Amino acid sequence: MLGAPTAFGVNAGNFLIASDQNYGVCGLSFTKNGVGYILTNAHVGCNIPGGGTPCSLSLLVPGTNQVSPVGPVVWSSGLSAGQIAQNDIAVARADHIAVDSYQILDVQRSLDGTSHFVQGGTSYWFMWNGVEFDCANPEPVIGPVSIDVEGITIQYEGFWVLEMTRGASAPGQSGALICRTDNGTNVIGCGLVFGGSAPNRVFAFPFDAAFEQAYSALP
Repeated sequence: MLGAPTAFGVNAGNFLIASDQNYGVCGLSFTKNGVGYILTNAHVGCNIPGGGTPCSLSLLVPGTNQVSPVGPVVWSSGLSAGQIAQNDIAVARADHIAVDSYQILDVQRSLDGTSHFVQGGTSYWFMWNGVEFDCANPEPVIGPVSIDVEGITIQYEGFWVLEMTRGASAPGQSGALICRTDNGTNVIGCGLVFGGSAPNRVFAFPFDAAFEQAYSALP
């Protein structure tokens, strides 16, 4: 017998759409002091051409293309043409939907911890639209580097470039959580995608520092 219908919460890897019609990916869902939050890029969660105004985010429900409200962006690292971006991260409060904390869409194991990139041949992966994409050979970029964000030139520094080894980098992957698998089982979040050079390279900030900055800023 089938069980009663239930609503699924937001997972890392879910598609998001902002109130300014920008879109991206949930990098992580989590709770703090009993409140649910989701994390993505600042350029996904904020209207950058509009001066970085916070947006409201919604979930694009897998398999249905229905839009389900999540809640407002309550904190971001900020992006503007006049400042150098050392991160690209925003957090929305999940007022209208449950969160599946530290769960990754279509991955059976939850996130076991956070870390950063290791220069060299280490292999990594991220989930997007239910498909695993692989990348490797992370190299640091000191910067600053000019990157176009919705028609605004932003100076980025302190990020990493990884080579795609399965699948292609593409628009819409912004906010995806890049992971590695330790000891064959442990899933470790290492980077937050914010851009790339399609189809061969993806750009990301180290995740441990990004998450610590965002988490500590929340009440």
